Amino acid sequence: MKTCFGIPIFFNEQVLAILVFFKKEVSEPEPRVIELVNTIATQLGSLIGRKRSESALRESQQQFAAMSANIPGAVYRGVVHLDGKISCLYVSEGIREITGLDPETLRLDPQHYLQMIHPQDKIDFNAALQASIQSLQPNSYEYRIITPSGKVKSVRDSLRCSRMDNGDVIVDGVMLDISDRVAAQERLQLLDRAIGASSNGIVITDPTQPDNPVIYLNPGFERITGYSPGEILGKNCRFLQGSETTQPALNELRTALKEEKHCHVILRNYRKDGTLFWNEFSISPVRDSSGNLTHYIGVQTDITELKQAEEALRESEARFARLAENVPGVIYQYRLYPDGTDEFTYVSAAIRDLFELEPEAVQQDSGLMWASIHPDDLSAFIASLNHSAQTLGQWSWEWRNITSSGTLKWLRGVAKPQRQADGTLIWDGILLDISDRKQAESALQNLSEQQREKAQQLEQTLIELQRTQARLVQNEKMASLGQLVAGVAHEINNPVSFISCNISPAFEYAHNLLYLLRLYQQHYPDPVTEIAQQLEHLELEFIAEDFPKLLESMQEGANRIAEIVLSLRNFSRLDQSERKLADIHQGIDNTLLILQHRLKQHAKETEIQLIKNYSELPLIECYPGQLNQVFMNIISNAIDAIEESLLMGHLSLTKNTGKIQISTQVLKPNWIAIHISDNGSGLTPEMRSRIFDPFFTTKPPGKGTGLGLSISYRIIAERHGGHLLCHSVPNQGTEFVIELPIHQDQE
Repeated sequence: MKTCFGIPIFFNEQVLAILVFFKKEVSEPEPRVIELVNTIATQLGSLIGRKRSESALRESQQQFAAMSANIPGAVYRGVVHLDGKISCLYVSEGIREITGLDPETLRLDPQHYLQMIHPQDKIDFNAALQASIQSLQPNSYEYRIITPSGKVKSVRDSLRCSRMDNGDVIVDGVMLDISDRVAAQERLQLLDRAIGASSNGIVITDPTQPDNPVIYLNPGFERITGYSPGEILGKNCRFLQGSETTQPALNELRTALKEEKHCHVILRNYRKDGTLFWNEFSISPVRDSSGNLTHYIGVQTDITELKQAEEALRESEARFARLAENVPGVIYQYRLYPDGTDEFTYVSAAIRDLFELEPEAVQQDSGLMWASIHPDDLSAFIASLNHSAQTLGQWSWEWRNITSSGTLKWLRGVAKPQRQADGTLIWDGILLDISDRKQAESALQNLSEQQREKAQQLEQTLIELQRTQARLVQNEKMASLGQLVAGVAHEINNPVSFISCNISPAFEYAHNLLYLLRLYQQHYPDPVTEIAQQLEHLELEFIAEDFPKLLESMQEGANRIAEIVLSLRNFSRLDQSERKLADIHQGIDNTLLILQHRLKQHAKETEIQLIKNYSELPLIECYPGQLNQVFMNIISNAIDAIEESLLMGHLSLTKNTGKIQISTQVLKPNWIAIHISDNGSGLTPEMRSRIFDPFFTTKPPGKGTGLGLSISYRIIAERHGGHLLCHSVPNQGTEFVIELPIHQDQE
């Protein structure tokens, strides 16, 4: 090597390399060659610099793409042109997860994304974007999009705008999927509204602060206690206890707080106005992810009404227990289930005396009760109970019972059955010891032979009357109740006349005897000792004063019996057994006079009220005695229905009594109507359809023959050509309407 020279290669004023040339001969470099080499060096410098820049750019792009891929969300750059069109220069891979679209698809046509914006949010989105473009200020806004799969997502855009020389605006931004955060916020808002709407009082306390103060309370707490948040926040709730700081439940509460456990207690608390309320209070500890206690949440419920109801129930049970102890009999509840099993769900303590059984034993084994029934009475007893179950009518029965010690007792049971939705029958009733009454009845049977014969004659007369009634119904003929009443009146009139006729002579004899005694006292004022002692023992002065009064009372009684006999004769209309013109009102009043003792026998608060609304009626061509029989049957049934309703409690004393209303009116030129209604127990549709059938009765066994209304129907329909109608609603009463022609030869 004889000759060499070098040319530096520059880039950005830095030597990147040196271009060296070698030559075997020694010579000066030619200027043309040097210029050519310099040109080559310059071009090489530019080439090397460009390659380095491209490499650095590729590395930078790779780093940006990697960084964008790791950023949560999507990074994008767009251009808003002056004509309003939008171009997408770049969007990161994160857009795929948010929208479900390919980044390249959105870069080529941003409208794919703009069309995904929720219709309800599109106006606000466009307004916010235009505001950012105009102000070139950083901005963030939230809106919803609808992905191609139909899923609604909430996103947040944070962007910055810069204006180019040509007026276009570069938009650089980051888009985040905030659906989870928005859903969480909505859940929190819902929870806050739910807590606010709760009728329970809810408080949150901070045990990390001294005295565990309240840091939150809901409106329910304010409503229950009457305290405002300003009066509660920062304080402990113990001031609600007032002066009652030694309640047993407080120890349980304090222990739970000390041990950081859940607790449920009932406390006596006081409102702001000083009124007491029962607080059902529970606390629960709240812990962080590490298990450390951070808060307590307390829930209070005002159970004052429940406590008052419980106290009222206890008082009611105590009153019932006292009542059951004092009632002269056994109060019980008996259940018969659809499968045939039965049990006594309640039996009062009086069963020990009446049956010589323990209440608990009877409740466990109902067979003890059935075993005590006299064998001869068992079948009739069961039949009466079955009848009550079928008709749901009042059960009333008398039978003999044999106690465990062998004692025979007569019992009477009264109950009203109720059918439950599942078919179970329930009897609530009472059992009474009627042995004394039965003994009295037995004693009555041991009266003198003459009295027994009279009783037998009366019984035989009654039996003959019953047989006559049944025979007349079977033969479609009617019995004349008037003849029977007239006969009884006649029979009563004879002894009454005898008594009445002899009272006057007896009064005269008594007057003469007393006058004679006074003469003796006047002329012999000092009788012997034995007479003086007897006079003192007999209280002669009292006898002399009271004996005339006694005779006067007997005279008044005889007069009253005579009046009743007259009423019976008027009622029977024996002298008017043929068809005649009669005053209907007089017949009704005579019937009411006969039944007056039943209307007045009740206590004042349960007295049956009689209401008469008579219209002006002409004389009616009829059989008066037979019509009186109809009035007697219907009004007697009305009294029975009201008495049953009073006994079973269907008529409340607050309604003040049972009522029987009798109204009359002229229907048309030749017809009248008589309405007789009561507010008794009423009839079911099935009962109403059979009410006029012979031998059908709604009364318990032993009461009623089922003949009264059947005979009444025949009297009205067949004998008088009229109509007898029945209207009734269960538990709302019954009304009978009698329609009669004024003259029998007209329609």
